[in-house]
Amino acid sequence: MENKELNKLLLDNIIIRNHEVENVEWSIKGLRFLKLRDILIVKGKIAYEDLENQVYIAIINGGWFKRNRAYTAFHLSNDKLKIAITADEGLFNQHTCKGVLNELRKSLEKYINE
Repeated sequence: MENKELNKLLLDNIIIRNHEVENVEWSIKGLRFLKLRDILIVKGKIAYEDLENQVYIAIINGGWFKRNRAYTAFHLSNDKLKIAITADEGLFNQHTCKGVLNELRKSLEKYINE
């Protein structure tokens, strides 16, 4: 799945004022799709699941006191984890996406190849 498709899927499934989507791709080793689901359940709430295409959309809180929501789409395929992420920052940019990505990286660090 290309970034453009993942971005469209994310924006079609959420309602948000800000439509800037950031794309990240991590090289992954040994991560199973169901393990990704388990991690996402701990971090936030899964809003969409496509088992056939190995895609999840999750809502993960971040920003100041974790009061902002980051909307994330994940596609796991061929030892690559593609992430599309956006957040509604409000009046002040709290760098919600950056914080959520850092938290995800910590949770997935044993699977990420550098």
